[in-house]
Amino acid sequence: MRCLDGRLTGLHDYRADPFLEILMNVTCLARFARAALAAVAGALTGCGVPERIILPVPISLTQGGTVVPANGAGFGFDFGDGFLGQELMRTEMFAGGLLGGIGDRVGLAVYSFSETRANNQGGTFIRGKVRAGPLLGPLSSVALAFAYALSSREAGSVQDERVTSLDFSVPAERMLWGDSAGRQDFSAYVGPRVVFENYEDRLDPRETLETTHAGLLVGIHGRTGRFHLFGELSLLHSPARVVRSQSYDGRWMVIPSLGMALHFGPAHRWGD
Repeated sequence: MRCLDGRLTGLHDYRADPFLEILMNVTCLARFARAALAAVAGALTGCGVPERIILPVPISLTQGGTVVPANGAGFGFDFGDGFLGQELMRTEMFAGGLLGGIGDRVGLAVYSFSETRANNQGGTFIRGKVRAGPLLGPLSSVALAFAYALSSREAGSVQDERVTSLDFSVPAERMLWGDSAGRQDFSAYVGPRVVFENYEDRLDPRETLETTHAGLLVGIHGRTGRFHLFGELSLLHSPARVVRSQSYDGRWMVIPSLGMALHFGPAHRWGD
């Protein structure tokens, strides 16, 4: 506590006058008391100065070219990287939700995602898939996968932002190994991918970002019984942009994702 040692910044030495020294020390104590009371009040009421929290954009797991589950319902969890803010920084996210499939042709999933940072900012995404069939041979499966993600936050005059993304890919999957009973199999997939992002800043429309990330994805898919494991890498290019008067060059990013799913109902039958 510097203000209690009698040596304050300035040209005067307040220790030369006992009255001024007492007055300044009392003033300092009052200042510290006000700060302490404000901190306690903020902790008790949960109120504080609002701050801007940058919104994330998930690059969701596609789960390859098959429908998981082929028929029925299940649940799953994903963990992977994504984009953060108009600057398109890298962040990590965890997601979990419900999934279902009909006729081994159409799949739909609804997930909630959250960053792994302390602020836990997140949102919701809907993932769908339409399977075209074994277009590349009896042990293959090709599908059109798509996802829509939404995250938003409003904090008075500090922040009013909303980010949405629309993700399209065409994963072509091929079984590499499977047991004769059809209970276990291992496959790999590859395909093109494009993500359309719209980061809207309603307080400062000049900072709104509309951009497209394009590239490809590769992944592996292992199944044993009702349990699925996925590993996926997306290689995406983001174009050059200007954010808050700062220029960012275009660049390629590798986005890793891991996932698991547990389904109730029949699994995909290779060759159908």
